[in-house]
Amino acid sequence: MDRFPINIRRGNLEVRWTQTSPEIVQWCKEEGKKEYCYTLAWWREDKEGFQMEFCGSRPFKLLHEDAQNFWKLCKVVDHVLNQLWLYDNGYESI
Repeated sequence: MDRFPINIRRGNLEVRWTQTSPEIVQWCKEEGKKEYCYTLAWWREDKEGFQMEFCGSRPFKLLHEDAQNFWKLCKVVDHVLNQLWLYDNGYESI
């Protein structure tokens, strides 16, 4: 998915575009340690379009502000991916 390499960060969450698909990660910083992140969700492409998958129950354990940002990011990425899939498969945009 090199054609759309955009990273978006909101609070502790970031959308990162990997070589195959986008993912949403949560960034954490513990005192005296380096900042790290872990995956909450990602998208995969199949014959019907892009499907979002969760990494276990991690998205349901987010605090209020991060939870709101998570769902906003999901909506944006899902819309972009659907438009790309429609274009790639010869359909007009919706």
